[in-house]
Amino acid sequence: MSGQATTQMEILNSFSETSEVLTLTDFNAAVSQNLDSVKSAVGRMVISGLIERSERGHYRLTKLGQEQRDSGEPIKSGKKGPRTGAKKPKPTAFKQRLWNAMRSYNVGGLSKCFSLNDLLMIALNDGEQTAHTENNARQYLRQLKKTGYLLTLTRRQAGTRPGSNGYKLFKLTNDTGELSPIVRIREKAIYDPNTREVVKW
Repeated sequence: MSGQATTQMEILNSFSETSEVLTLTDFNAAVSQNLDSVKSAVGRMVISGLIERSERGHYRLTKLGQEQRDSGEPIKSGKKGPRTGAKKPKPTAFKQRLWNAMRSYNVGGLSKCFSLNDLLMIALNDGEQTAHTENNARQYLRQLKKTGYLLTLTRRQAGTRPGSNGYKLFKLTNDTGELSPIVRIREKAIYDPNTREVVKW
């Protein structure tokens, strides 16, 4: 069993009851990996349906996750989904991590809403949260919205500061696959390595 699969199994075993709600801090205290590895494992587990978000930063076990935990069988790692022939991007690439975070909100045929802050909480590694990275993420969301990948909701997520208008909420409405769409500024377009199509804005 790979290191990533071992971490996922440790996270599953940290739930004492199916209805229990745990946080990233709880997972980090329960497993033998650093917080970045825990965030990566949690994102993969949400995508595969082993756990689900109950609210921002809080997770609970799904029926599938309970069955996996109770079986004691190791989690199989490896590629999932159809082969696209597209070159797989580095998992450390920031936009790929953002895309992975967006896809983690689309589980079981349901598309759940998220804010920029929700994505950053999953995608950023320690020490990466700066005004520059937040601006890059915001621009990427804007470009995905222009090309029909994202939908902006009318309601907003409650802000944390007094008098705040709250945070914009988005839904990923065009999840074409595991590879992050690539922005081509000069062409004012996005190249999708999953479909091998160019979408203009």
